[in-house]
Amino acid sequence: MKDQELWSKLKAGDKKSLREIYDLHLEYLLQYALRFSRNEDLIQDCIHDLFVEIWNRRERLGETNAIRPYLIVSLRRKLIRQLQKGQKKEELSEVAGFGMEEGVEALHIKGEESSIRAEKLKNAMQQLSSRQREAIFLKFYEEMDYHEVAATMDINYQSVRNLIFNGIKKLRDILVAILTFIIFFQKL
Repeated sequence: MKDQELWSKLKAGDKKSLREIYDLHLEYLLQYALRFSRNEDLIQDCIHDLFVEIWNRRERLGETNAIRPYLIVSLRRKLIRQLQKGQKKEELSEVAGFGMEEGVEALHIKGEESSIRAEKLKNAMQQLSSRQREAIFLKFYEEMDYHEVAATMDINYQSVRNLIFNGIKKLRDILVAILTFIIFFQKL
């Protein structure tokens, strides 16, 4: 069933549609939220609350032909609000920083050379800001276009382009420095 049809049925009060949406997207939402926090209880509560709110507001929901981006944006906002409660602003970037470990480690790496490259990429990614990591993850791992990334991150289109451009530039600089270092020491 297409997202648009499923969403329309949900808005009309079909509980089976809500359940189907939940079943289709739960695992993805859990994995996405784990990049912001390791508190699985908090994550599960936020996801549960999200679906309760969707059901309770179903008559007022707008139309969509892509459910997953809608859920991601809603969950992201809800999770960050929950993480902000009781946190100082400077601590929030630590708590709600977007992690890339799982994305890189989830790649099926074959051979020692590939694992070395993946480890270097993972280390280089850690040197980016959490916003840059999140934008790059959404663009290249989730294959979203710039407009979808902007909507998901709740920032404007040009900010997404800047985050990704600057992140890739920084990754390139870091990886070139590592490669130069390796080549230098191999010649010794």
